[in-house]
Amino acid sequence: MSSECDDQDEPTTLSGQGMENGSEAGGAAAECPACGRRFIGTYCPDCGQEAASSVSTGGVLEDFMREFLDIEQGFLETVWALTVVPGQALQAYLNGDRNRLMSPGRYLLATLVIQYVAIRGLIWTDALVSVRASAIAEPSGLLSDDAPSTLTQTVAALLQFVESQEGQIVTYLAVVGLFSLLLRLLFREQLRRRPDAVVLSSFLVGHAVLLETTVHLASVPPARLLSGTPVNPVSRTIFGVFFGAAFAVFLGYVGWAAYQYFGPGPWSVTKGLLGATWALVEAEAIFGLVGIGYIRWLAWRNPDAYPVDGAALMGLGCLCAVPLLLHAGTAVYDRLR
Repeated sequence: MSSECDDQDEPTTLSGQGMENGSEAGGAAAECPACGRRFIGTYCPDCGQEAASSVSTGGVLEDFMREFLDIEQGFLETVWALTVVPGQALQAYLNGDRNRLMSPGRYLLATLVIQYVAIRGLIWTDALVSVRASAIAEPSGLLSDDAPSTLTQTVAALLQFVESQEGQIVTYLAVVGLFSLLLRLLFREQLRRRPDAVVLSSFLVGHAVLLETTVHLASVPPARLLSGTPVNPVSRTIFGVFFGAAFAVFLGYVGWAAYQYFGPGPWSVTKGLLGATWALVEAEAIFGLVGIGYIRWLAWRNPDAYPVDGAALMGLGCLCAVPLLLHAGTAVYDRLR
């Protein structure tokens, strides 16, 4: 009797003859493409690799939709949590409860892709004009119509880079990095670990990008219908509106999230708004310095085609360096204090 009970309690092995018997009883055995173990089921018990035999277009689309619509750790669940209860969701994530939200890097990347696709869609439907030199030099453009063609082309090249997917990634990664440093500086008592500041910055910037995209999608098509012409993003008025909307959305959301995460009260909101504002100012300063360096390089290569005022560029460069130097000086003082 004891022998029979022992035989019943003995687990089935997944190798050799046991694997063959298990295959007959429970289904076909699969070999893990990662570690080589043979097993029965959907996932390898050793490394967790899925037993999918091949990659297909349908499988890729299915994985995308599952990731997008997943109730736990899905995109929609993350959007809902960061919009309605950002403080609670971020606090839970930093405390180790990672089941509700996507990872911050994946969420930031997803929002940047959505923004890029949305802008491309507005351009494709003729609701928005793509950045080009002729649009910049129009009577209502950023530059006057009598501006030198070389300056117009240079500004167009810089704005086209910022509009591109690569430019958006570089721009917002810079904002994430600067904002995380400022959060760490302003909320040192609450953010004792540097990675916590990076996580918060990534989530907040990514969600602000999504909210900004929503504002553009809600405002550009009606403006196109009312004006009868595509919206020119590099006209003085529209550029100001676009930049102002992005600025207001970022500050508004960061203030709301800071109020919930760091505690109610004007001081938490004020510090959050200060960090967000200064991060945007520093990002603009960095790209200003990059633009000045680019213009100087063009003038060095072809001084006849790109006549520049060296003193004016130097003064503008010094002005752009001021917020960066203030941040660096404050950080050094805080460390030595």
